[in-house]
Amino acid sequence: MSRWNRKLWALILAAGMTVSLAACGGNDQAAGGASAGTQDGTAAQQNQSTGSNIDNAGSIVTLAQDARALQIIDDNYRTYYELFVYSFYDSDGDGIGDLQGVLDKLDYLNDGDDTTDTDLGINGIWLMPVMPSTTYHKYDTTDYENIDPQYGTLDDFQKLLTACHDRGIRVILDLAMNHSSSSHPWFQQAAEYLKNLPEGAEPDSSECPYIDYYHFSREAQSGYAQVNGADWYYEARFWDGMPDLDLQNEEVRREFEQVADFWLDMGVDGFKLDAGDPCYYHAGDKLFRDVSTDELSRLWAEFGEQFAFNELRVCFRAGGYSLMQRLCDKQTKWDESGIAGLIPDTLLQGLTGHPFGSPDMIGGGEYTCFLNGNENACTPEMFVRYAQIAALMPVMQFSASPWRVLPEADFQKVKAALALREKCLPEIFKAVECAKVTGEPIARSMEFVFPGQGMERVMDQFMVGDALLVAPVWKQGE
Repeated sequence: MSRWNRKLWALILAAGMTVSLAACGGNDQAAGGASAGTQDGTAAQQNQSTGSNIDNAGSIVTLAQDARALQIIDDNYRTYYELFVYSFYDSDGDGIGDLQGVLDKLDYLNDGDDTTDTDLGINGIWLMPVMPSTTYHKYDTTDYENIDPQYGTLDDFQKLLTACHDRGIRVILDLAMNHSSSSHPWFQQAAEYLKNLPEGAEPDSSECPYIDYYHFSREAQSGYAQVNGADWYYEARFWDGMPDLDLQNEEVRREFEQVADFWLDMGVDGFKLDAGDPCYYHAGDKLFRDVSTDELSRLWAEFGEQFAFNELRVCFRAGGYSLMQRLCDKQTKWDESGIAGLIPDTLLQGLTGHPFGSPDMIGGGEYTCFLNGNENACTPEMFVRYAQIAALMPVMQFSASPWRVLPEADFQKVKAALALREKCLPEIFKAVECAKVTGEPIARSMEFVFPGQGMERVMDQFMVGDALLVAPVWKQGE
């Protein structure tokens, strides 16, 4: 069986600075058991047997020290660091970060020694796009099987992979397959073909297969850009330099299967696949086959599930898939478009077959959330509440390093939330393992755990597995 056809149950925790995975289960304690509010605003009910990672002096034992007791499965439970190579570290003085710079500073992320505390201690890296591109962010790919010259070479990448694996660090790549660059040979050949197409003639994929790789139209419409030198338009929802690919086309999917195998053969552990939400597809798009926008989103999930390490945005009809799926970005507001929606949406996510979920990126998903003068900026109080709500959910995903954006007092509150998460990890891992077998939610609604007791409308607290009752403070000023 090829690597491509293997379906492995696994999770990753990715983004900004992603913290450890969580969930709980397997206890018959009644809902009315004692619960205690903590000083950080999170209330939790815990089985007396779950404090195994607290030493006799009451201090929290680190995961590195207690991994054996927690029986952490090496491939599943990790702390990922999102790394933008361009700005991380410049090794050659040209003003641009590079792969050698990452290698030079690897000790900062993980020095390979679990007994030290001078490194961040991460054991996973999510590399933002590193493939050749025309922009600084590299999300417009011109060659899916190479390294951008600004960053180095494939040999440099292989050296970095080897060094990471030697330290127990998994590496996932941000694979931008929703779109290519307009400078990619696929698009260039398709555009050239359309420019030379006789007036009135219809495109023929037998003459140029790449015209079916994208969404071309004779009509100008929202979200489309004009092909230079031709009366044709192509879909480019993000930017005219990033034409959208048609994943309904089996040839396009086959291209990306080959791309994935190329990187997996080099030793890459998995992929970050963003932009699979139904909202990125539109009724009326010219597609290879006539399918709904929801079906296109499902195909995205189907593609991502075949990797042992994956991270996607929530896709449609992907219930039961072995995917780490994150809810679409919330707004930095206190109402249901923001913080008030985190718990209800996560509960619905679990009930629809998406147990391995992330409520949102803590602090909001846009860099503008932290800009001075932005009236919708994420406040320290809001950031703390985000962290406290996510602390006992399946995934915590930070959009910014809390020690950089928070005052010290608020940073300590976030650390307290992480300590609570660490304390609950033994039961949390039980629920994750259970979800892998049964598909049951990790973060569960009260009605799910205690049916028929009038709790079907309780949406401001939840159970983690059957063992922990979690009631975070989510209202401003409380």
